[in-house]
Amino acid sequence: MFNQALLLGYLLGGVLVGPIGLGLIQDAVDINMISELGLILLLFMIGLELDVSELLKMGKVVIVTGVIQWPICTLCHLGIFMVFNKMGVSFGEGEYATMYMAGCCGISSTMIVVKLLSQKMETDTAAGRLTIGILIFQDMWAIIIMAIQPNLANPEILGILKTFGMMFALLVIAFSYSKYVLPAIFQAASSSLELLLILAMAWCFFICCIAILPFFDLSMELAALIAGVAMATFPYSGELNGKIKYIRDYFITLYFVSLGMQIPTPDAASILTALLCCATVLIIRWLGLFLVIESLSCDDCLATVATMNLSEVSEFGLVLCSLGRGYGHVGTDTVTIMIWTFSILAVSASYYIKYNHAAYVKIHRILGRFRKKSDGHDDADDDDDDGHCRDIVLMGFGRIASALISEIQERCPALLSRMHVIDSSMKFKSRIENKGVTFAYGDIGSEDVLQHAMPHGEEHIKLVLITQPDSQLGNHTNSKLMTIARGLPCCKEAKMICTAEHTADIDGLYTQGASYVLKMVKLSAERLADMLEQYAHGMGDGEFNKDLVHDLHSVLDDHRTRDTVRERRVSDVINECAAGIKDKERKVSV
Repeated sequence: MFNQALLLGYLLGGVLVGPIGLGLIQDAVDINMISELGLILLLFMIGLELDVSELLKMGKVVIVTGVIQWPICTLCHLGIFMVFNKMGVSFGEGEYATMYMAGCCGISSTMIVVKLLSQKMETDTAAGRLTIGILIFQDMWAIIIMAIQPNLANPEILGILKTFGMMFALLVIAFSYSKYVLPAIFQAASSSLELLLILAMAWCFFICCIAILPFFDLSMELAALIAGVAMATFPYSGELNGKIKYIRDYFITLYFVSLGMQIPTPDAASILTALLCCATVLIIRWLGLFLVIESLSCDDCLATVATMNLSEVSEFGLVLCSLGRGYGHVGTDTVTIMIWTFSILAVSASYYIKYNHAAYVKIHRILGRFRKKSDGHDDADDDDDDGHCRDIVLMGFGRIASALISEIQERCPALLSRMHVIDSSMKFKSRIENKGVTFAYGDIGSEDVLQHAMPHGEEHIKLVLITQPDSQLGNHTNSKLMTIARGLPCCKEAKMICTAEHTADIDGLYTQGASYVLKMVKLSAERLADMLEQYAHGMGDGEFNKDLVHDLHSVLDDHRTRDTVRERRVSDVINECAAGIKDKERKVSV
């Protein structure tokens, strides 16, 4: 109902049944033992998604940002938190409390970010891929932190080197098995998903058992990560992830519920400290992410959206703090502050990831004014008009829009100079602009963004096209987009062409004011019927049936419409609307 992450519900559930809630559970020792399994499985799954070979293919921006983001953010957090310490703000008992808070606040939440980006259908955009790439590098940093943690209280160089040496030896063992032994075993068991699942679990705990041998003396959590990384290149990793997640989710529920049980009665000091940490994280992300991405890519949009996406702290921070408490580095109060910080930013994340494109619009305007003034330009120059009247707007750029522009280029090229595309992916920007169509980046579901993305200098848009069905628009619908477009001053008199997947939606869209509603099945059937009617005119039934298949292909070739049946019909509508022809009761014909 509130569109929040389930992790928050688990924490609140723990608070509810724990000592400060209903008091149903007073001793959480038993559930803590079970919840450790959830943590191990969580880290194993994170490892399954860490394909190291793919990291090197992500490009300079992802690699450089991923490598330096965590150190920059951690050092900035540490400096600011130390200042707060001098002012009397406590981050908990223990001499490492401030260091733990600084390091944990530098990592963003993989679970929350990926879920919200998936809901917005932005995981495959440039900003989405950059965000996920940085999250992978943050997970790599977390592996390094976990390796150093046991020696933090006694940071001798030899001790740290020994830990990394044992970690390297475990990596060698795991990767040797994954190269020479596991492929044959998993290939033999590939016909049974259940057997693959059991083998994957056995592999995870096999590496964990090696890690806790006195000779290695590594944590099971680190071993689970290594076990996952060793299997990440397997063709079964995706299938295993899908199977293991149900077991993992059960134990993860227990893990976060147990954390919630350990939260003491909230006091003003802990909440205020958490709020200070949240404010620091939100400010420092712009230094450690935005400035770095901007300097590498010179892309305000990419830098802004990625920074907004990563402006929270990770569930990994809770894991590291919990492990630190086990090592005696921090106390329960530090874990409590971390939980509050995580919870506050997790609640906020669902909103500022939702409005990341709107934030880009505002920041772009500010940076644009600043740059123009620094270059000696006046505000009067802030007009990107290319001299053409851009009064035909395509909201969203999918397959139909792509084919439509190609069709227009062939049949009526002059019309391209009147077309303008708005989409949240920069993937096709250069291809669109090469055809003479202008392009604007933005979330078509945000009124503020849409207002900014409309063609500059156009007071009256004549035609707005929404060519993607609802299933391809994520949280948006054709009805919602048409309402937003109608609310813009420049689109009040525009004709609206939208798309319906179901016949039941057509009447509602017409009632809402659509000039024409595209229904692909209906359009294809109409076009084929027209061709069949032309073909059959004046011919006998026998002759028609005899050569139907052969001659129908000839007709399709003659009309050059075998692959563009739907697009040609849409282009006809655009040509008519662009020529000023009035609507001829299309509602009835469709």
